[in-house]
This record gives sequence, C-alpha cells and structure tokens, in this order.
Amino acid sequence: MQTGSGLLEQRVVYNPLGNPTRVSWSDGSALTRYWEGLWLRGIRDARERIVWFDDNLQQDLGRAALLNRIRIGGERDDPNSGFLFAELVYDRLGRFQGVKSGNNVGVRYTYGVRGQLRSLRYDGDQAADMIWQGV
Repeated sequence: MQTGSGLLEQRVVYNPLGNPTRVSWSDGSALTRYWEGLWLRGIRDARERIVWFDDNLQQDLGRAALLNRIRIGGERDDPNSGFLFAELVYDRLGRFQGVKSGNNVGVRYTYGVRGQLRSLRYDGDQAADMIWQGV
C-alpha cells in the first residue's frame, strides 16, 4: 500500500533497550535485526538473506566486543558456518591489525612503539606496501 503521495509507509519495532528489531514497509518487505544486549549480531534483509557479525573470537583480548568476522548465511551461534565475507584481526592491545576477505585478499597494518601507524600492506592482485619513516 502506498500513501497518496506515492511514498511507502514504514513501521519500526524496538526492543526494550531501544534498538530497532524490525522495519517493515507497506509493500510487504521487511528488515530484521538480531541483537544480543547492545550488540548487533545479525541482519536479515527483505530478500531473506542473512548476515552474521561475530565478535570476541580472539580469546587473548577478553570480552573486548571487537568485531572479528562477518558471515553471509549460516547459523547464528556457529562462527564457522556460512560464507566468510571478512575477518578482522586485532593485536594484543586491541588495535586494528588487518582485514581479510573470504578470497584471502586483505589489508594489514603495523604500529610503532608509541602506537603510531607504521605500515600498511595490501594483499591482492597488485600487492603493495606503504611504510612511514620517522613517525
């Protein structure tokens, strides 16, 4: 159903914490968000495709709530199911260290002793390194 102006009507449902859990439109399409407390765990789009977000997979960082993996499809509680879209890695201090896609192309970062960004490496068809000196 469209309004007189030709726009779709939108309805939003929130959980008790105020997070939007479902957005639906008058044309019958909907978007569902899956939350675990304040953390977004997954999204199901209007075509029923689902994406899961996995965090805290690096045990040495504790419950730092850092996003480690983005998966397409699979089961919510099985981080090894579905298609790996991206994997994010952090160093011992929780600094972003790199991202790798499901086809093993990625970017890696290194830091100096004062936490400054020292280098960036792109691993792809045309691999490249960028190194900052005297920083």
